[in-house]
Order: sequence, then structure tokens, then C-alpha cells
Amino acid sequence: MAAQDPIASIDDAYAYYIRRTDRLLRTHFSQLMRQSRLDLSPEQWFILNRLYHSGPLSQIELSDRTFKDRANITRLVERLEAAGWIERAQDAEDRRKQLASITRAGEKIVEMLNPAILAARKRVYRNLTSADFAALKRIAAILEENIAAETFEEEATQ
Repeated sequence: MAAQDPIASIDDAYAYYIRRTDRLLRTHFSQLMRQSRLDLSPEQWFILNRLYHSGPLSQIELSDRTFKDRANITRLVERLEAAGWIERAQDAEDRRKQLASITRAGEKIVEMLNPAILAARKRVYRNLTSADFAALKRIAAILEENIAAETFEEEATQ
């Protein structure tokens, strides 16, 4: 009989720690939104923040530059548009594309939330150094690249 690999433990699964931290961060964000009396998901905040800083983007650009989730971008954009926080208009240079832009009402939401977001970051990130964050960003980028490459390879063979 061939030797069998040991059963993988979640204690050695870094994805487990990432997922656990993500869940806690989402819960923390939800509490912050309740305190601010806003019905805003983390993904909606990401979109508002991205548009605030970047200017108009197509939905594909918005998804690719924010959280790489093209499947849900339309639903998220529609909800933000219904709330009056973003608007979509046809791209003057490419009539096949629609560009999403933040409205003045959306800008006010970002500006209103900014002090609470910065204070929350300060509390959550305490005891972490700039080197810690640089390492975290580097590691996350490598994981994303590896997963994207594996996913692309898998899709190519199907």
C-alpha cells in the first residue's frame, strides 16, 4: 500500500484565516453602517470609493479595478443607481460602453463616512506596521495571481 498524505488541517490553511478575518471585517463594517444609519454593503462602499477617486469607469473596469467580480457588478451598480449615489451614461468615445459615475449625493456619502472609516481603520490596524501592510499586499497579490492563473488554466482545458 502507498503511504497516504496526512489529512489537511485548517490550522495550516491560510485561506481559513483569511476567510475568518474577512467575516469579522464584514461584521465590523456592517456595525459601522448601522451606526451611520446607512444600508451599504462593503462591495457598494468599494464601488463608491473607487468612483470617488477614479472618476467615471465602465462596469468591467469598475469590477476589474475594485474586486474582480464581474458576475455581481450589474446588480451592485443598479442598487447604487437606484439610491441616487451613482449614475450611468453612454461613453461619448465608445457608444457601446456605459460609464458609471458617482453623483454629488454619492460624494457626500463618501465624505460623510470618511472620518468613521479612518477611525475604524486606526483601531483595527493598531499594532501593525507599514512593513506588515506591504507584506500583506504583496502576499495577497501573489495569491490572486496564482488563483487567476490556475482558474484560467482550468477554464482553458474545459
